[in-house]
Amino acid sequence: MLLRSYGAEYSLATALIIGVLVLLMVIRETAPFFERLSDLLSKTELDSGYFKMALKAIGICYITSFAADLCRDFGQSSLAAKAELAGKCGVFLVCFPMIEAVIETALSFVGEI
Repeated sequence: MLLRSYGAEYSLATALIIGVLVLLMVIRETAPFFERLSDLLSKTELDSGYFKMALKAIGICYITSFAADLCRDFGQSSLAAKAELAGKCGVFLVCFPMIEAVIETALSFVGEI
């Protein structure tokens, strides 16, 4: 806020850099937990592809939320809404193979009746 009075471009750059640094620190701290969970899943007979899809979707959600909040902080609510829409589309695209598998499974059950 203090930098905003001197120049909006400085406050935007500072907020962006600090946000990215916090995001990187969070990723670094949580990475061992996700690796451990991935190791546990690899010992089961479950398809790890769905776990990877879920992690990608969560990542897209966090990045989208960060971008939208940054846009709102600088008075760009329209741009924030577009960032959220892009994030929703990204999650849909990442999860599309899972949606496709569910539909194919449902159709196979219908076809067997």
